[in-house]
Parts: sequence; C-alpha cells; structure tokens
Amino acid sequence: MKKTIKSRWRFLAIPVIAAAFVLVISFLVMQLWNYTLPSLTGISEITLWQAMALFFLCKILFGFSGPHKGGKHFRRDVLRERIDHQQGRGPCGVWRQPHAAGEVPNDHTHNQDR
Repeated sequence: MKKTIKSRWRFLAIPVIAAAFVLVISFLVMQLWNYTLPSLTGISEITLWQAMALFFLCKILFGFSGPHKGGKHFRRDVLRERIDHQQGRGPCGVWRQPHAAGEVPNDHTHNQDR
C-alpha cells in the first residue's frame, strides 16, 4: 500500500514540478527580455507565452544539456590524445624526444630521489 501511494505521489508531483520549473524559467526570460531589449533596441516587450516559446526554441537550437562524459566532446578529446600519442606528441601537443632502445623514458611520475 505504501508503494502505491509513493508512486501516485511521484506521478502527480513530477509533472507539477516540471511545469513550475518551465514557468519560472519563462518568467525569468520574459523579465530579462523586457528589462533589457526594449530600452536598448526599441524591440517590443514579450508575454509569458512568447518567453516560453523563446526558451524552448533556444533549447532546441543549442541543446538540452552540456557535454557529458559519453558525449561528442569526450570522444573528440580521446581521439586527439590517440593521434598525439601516435605522432609522438605528449600532453598539450609538445613533441616528445624518442628514447633509445632499452633506455627507460624519464617519467615525472617516478620519484628521482630514490
């Protein structure tokens, strides 16, 4: 019985919270637009519904979230590291000096005082 009450509460609460979030963001967009643009450029003020449409348009055009670990930016960085390693470059594109056969490369991770 407790589980069904909890799931019903979530079923009602999540859409209400999401709608409230969209309304608050739309209100902020409207206030920023109406405070800034009419005085700077002479553009007319917008309504809450126009601000909501502008918010969703920006989300569609510019994305719903920032880059995350599995996103294209992560893959691009991994590919860049692989190419740099294959071309003999170290971190930040600095060229590494090849070491002679059998010689241990000088790593900064190892303690030199041993």
